[in-house]
Amino acid sequence: MRDLRAAIVCLALLALSACAGTATVTSGNHAPAPAPTAACRDCGIVTAIDVVSSARTSQSTQGGVVLGGIVGSVAQGAPQPAAPARDSYDIHVRMDDGRSLVIHQDQLGGIRENAVVRVVDGRVVPR
Repeated sequence: MRDLRAAIVCLALLALSACAGTATVTSGNHAPAPAPTAACRDCGIVTAIDVVSSARTSQSTQGGVVLGGIVGSVAQGAPQPAAPARDSYDIHVRMDDGRSLVIHQDQLGGIRENAVVRVVDGRVVPR
């Protein structure tokens, strides 16, 4: 009888020690509380994306391009084809700490509005 009682006590203590490692924090409504998240200083959400037309940026250098084309044609004897026009983007990001940033970059790389992103080395990348 004494061995049976000792075995039951040992099993009870073993069961209680297993439960002690898996305790959860509960809120007032008895649901598990969300785990705390670490603050991310370089994280945010894309609020808008503006396309910056290459035609708009090339207007200021149009005279230089024409003059460069003429000089280049004379020097090389044949006209050179113009480089293809490329758009770039102003990406507006509302950072997790409340700041608002506008990052200019040549490619979106899959970034779209309402995407959760990070700003790394002056570029917006998916998080």
